[in-house]
Amino acid sequence: MTFTVAICTRNRSEILRATLDALEPQLDGRFRVLVVDQSDAPDAELLRRREPPEFTVIRDSGRGLSRARNIAWRSAQDPWVVHDRAARWLGRALGAGPTLFPSAEDMDFNYRLLRAGGVAFVTPRVRARHEQWRAPHELGQHLGGYMEGWSGFAMKHLRSGDLLGGLWLWHWGLRDTARMFGSAAKRRSLLRLRIAAYKAAGLARGTWRGAWRSW
Repeated sequence: MTFTVAICTRNRSEILRATLDALEPQLDGRFRVLVVDQSDAPDAELLRRREPPEFTVIRDSGRGLSRARNIAWRSAQDPWVVHDRAARWLGRALGAGPTLFPSAEDMDFNYRLLRAGGVAFVTPRVRARHEQWRAPHELGQHLGGYMEGWSGFAMKHLRSGDLLGGLWLWHWGLRDTARMFGSAAKRRSLLRLRIAAYKAAGLARGTWRGAWRSW
């Protein structure tokens, strides 16, 4: 086996069942499956399944996708970890760090891969479907958290000596926030305005916390 498929889940038994049903027939010693479960109680879908040797479950009492992904790649036995948008690569935590920042580990992986001379392969034959299950009133805080993680990750690179790269990454967060304000005005949408305000607050918090943290 040369890679591990990592699944990070919390209180989503139906989606987890569909994912595991698709993976199990393909196991047959070709790869491992590692589930990091942050559910409020042990997921019933995991409890009812018989665990083959290639199937591992890690119960985590913490919260956050970035935290779960870092737990997965540190626990994997194979040189590569494959999940929805990132893989195991390099020796330090991806993103700005799961303790203080909630996201951006996938973008950190992409950025560091390309900066190191790696190559990204894009193909239309692989499709991913993201089911948006959050209610509209939850989107502002959720996307604001993404922006906080993004700006924290930008500050990590800036403070670590990659001055131009860090500023370049940070300016994309600023542009994204400005575009959301513009979209809210154009569409006269209170929801988009609320999301833009959360993004602006996340940009400010992530920048402040990332700039003063010792990396």
